[in-house]
Amino acid sequence: MIFGLLLLQSAASIYAVYSPHDLLKQGSFTSYSTYTRLGGSLVQACWIFMGQLLFAWFYVYSLYSSYSDIGNAEYLFWFAGFVSVQMTMFFARGDSQLGHTWNVNQAIYVFSNVYRLSFLIDGDDEENSFVVGKSAWLLRSIFGFVVNLVLRDFVGYSVPILLMNFHNPIDCVIYSVAVNFIVTLDDTPTQLYKVRERQHEGYSDYRLRVETKEGIIDEEPP
Repeated sequence: MIFGLLLLQSAASIYAVYSPHDLLKQGSFTSYSTYTRLGGSLVQACWIFMGQLLFAWFYVYSLYSSYSDIGNAEYLFWFAGFVSVQMTMFFARGDSQLGHTWNVNQAIYVFSNVYRLSFLIDGDDEENSFVVGKSAWLLRSIFGFVVNLVLRDFVGYSVPILLMNFHNPIDCVIYSVAVNFIVTLDDTPTQLYKVRERQHEGYSDYRLRVETKEGIIDEEPP
């Protein structure tokens, strides 16, 4: 029920702020996550996603279990969660401890134009250009949407509720810092990718690199 409401909220937010995003005109995009790390292993991305879902389930279970002891809640810790965590660490800052929000506009553009695009890691030779499969990008986009939009909002807004159920101040401090690990497990150092329109005739002198479940392989361009 909770995740259904969060999904509805995220969908409404996307609808409200969505605008077309032309990566070809922009010429590049920056990756902050394993899910947009196009040169990385898709299998590894799947493992990371499953790990984040498992931690998220533990988190939700802890919140649910705490309701049985709501009469002993520490409202000072709830206030600390609001002031010291939400308003200081999570929201209204460019380097949120929850990591970057999933770029839905970018994800939709790549999915819609995947057969037109090729990618190149900034600084690499042109011969290392590669393309991304539509199914691989769809899977990465689902992972990113669930973790860096739905779960990110859930953790961000529910932390004060979690903290109010502790009775030791040091537990309040430790968990207020540690809980963001759930949604930042997929974070990676920034990587700039150049985005080009595929020119198949230009690939005749070398083989095209393609992302598959087994990683990046070389094959003849279509």
